[in-house]
Amino acid sequence: LAGLRPRVERESPSSDDVLQYCWVLLNTPFKDLANPKRALQLAQRAVDLTRGTDPGKLNVLALAWEANGDVSKAIETEKRALQTTQAGTKRDEIEANLARFERMQSTSR
Repeated sequence: LAGLRPRVERESPSSDDVLQYCWVLLNTPFKDLANPKRALQLAQRAVDLTRGTDPGKLNVLALAWEANGDVSKAIETEKRALQTTQAGTKRDEIEANLARFERMQSTSR
């Protein structure tokens, strides 16, 4: 995290650096380093930097919405990701996440 933080906080960070930092905040096994709220901000920034055209970044944004308890936003974002991706591994991952989010939403009703 220490190495990524300065690259993310500069004026013009790369969307990949922002996404990598976000991913660490979402997936770290160390509870004291996890920060879903900051990860959501960073994921949105990565999506904005790519003008919403990168399905991988939209996928991580959906995961950040999930981590922050907003499954409806996760579903909405994952559907946007599907619209921007072609067949293949990334599409399979996005479809699997979308199905999981939809199951979560249906069981919470």
